[in-house]
Amino acid sequence: MPLYCENHRAAIYDRGGRNIMGQLENITKVQWERTRDDVSIGSVTVAQPSKGCLDLLKSISANRHELVIWRGNERVWEGPITHIGRHADVFDISARDIMHYVYRTAAHQEWDSSSRWVPDEKDPNRVFQDNTEPVVDRAYNMLAAELGRAKENPSLVDPVINVVPYITKVRATDISQERNANRRTLAYGISVYDDMEAMATYGGMDYTVVGRRLILNDNRVVLGRTPVLTEADFISEVVVTSYGMDSFTRAITTGDEGMYGVAGGVDPFYGEWENIEQMFDEDSLEAPTQNALDNAASYNMYNRLPVPTIVRVPNNSRLNPNGTLSMRDLVPGVIVPVRASLVSIELIQDQKLNNVSVSETGKEGEVINVTLGATSASYLE
Repeated sequence: MPLYCENHRAAIYDRGGRNIMGQLENITKVQWERTRDDVSIGSVTVAQPSKGCLDLLKSISANRHELVIWRGNERVWEGPITHIGRHADVFDISARDIMHYVYRTAAHQEWDSSSRWVPDEKDPNRVFQDNTEPVVDRAYNMLAAELGRAKENPSLVDPVINVVPYITKVRATDISQERNANRRTLAYGISVYDDMEAMATYGGMDYTVVGRRLILNDNRVVLGRTPVLTEADFISEVVVTSYGMDSFTRAITTGDEGMYGVAGGVDPFYGEWENIEQMFDEDSLEAPTQNALDNAASYNMYNRLPVPTIVRVPNNSRLNPNGTLSMRDLVPGVIVPVRASLVSIELIQDQKLNNVSVSETGKEGEVINVTLGATSASYLE
């Protein structure tokens, strides 16, 4: 079913998103997002509230209550309120999605998913200890334990934040092919959110929030695939571009004390173009192993040859509400095939949906913008 245009409404709920405190009235502006590997923002502006609505607005508190937004009859966004602006007869309410609870949670225990040599009293030689686990499992276990310690503990917090029940792991058919986390962090040395960010940046994991659901997946695992889009699905220009800066023939990753990994070499057509990247994660206690360096170099060679030619949809392109997609298709991380026929060149390429932003005002009505990014052709099914 196409997006069409819908009207939004919003309400205030108590922490956990179960108990409604009241509906907001006289909303003049609504904005909300869905974004991959980041915390999204939702906000509403209320002007000239009625007495009942004003009483509701006076009763809410940042860090206790939540903003919930509907698009038509679909509950599309929710999260804890972080800002309340009051000026004259206008109220501005901003909130962050449920990952904000994670953002404000420290890791109270050591989390060891590393492989390393450790001393052994019975053996003068060290022994190799392998605690690695799929990156998705490390993330889930850390979230469940650290949130469960207080924020999901009904003996300490009432009501609880109600996040862990909605964490969803999307797995490959063969879990052994998913990337393993090779990280060790000490108690009180990092926030849970920073660990999630590190795994998203270095460890091959994606996360995204849709409503109250937190989705975790290896970034090569397909969350879903939308119908093929064309220029008609965007109220903006679609561009076909070749990116020489995204291409090289040899990838080199460096570690500590002269260690390095290499993949690729000299190409018969392109010659030699080399790229060096340092494997560095300031939150990890262990230096990268030779195997990790080699794997990172091999991974960096994905889609580097031939020079990538990409169907590019400019960032924050506006979707045609009468186009192919529905709101349920717009989950950051899904694969979006895009077809372009420009200047005698016809290409169809997979893109990954990175961000969705939605706004509605009385003047412009509803506007939906998306940001797509090129993605690897190597998927885990």
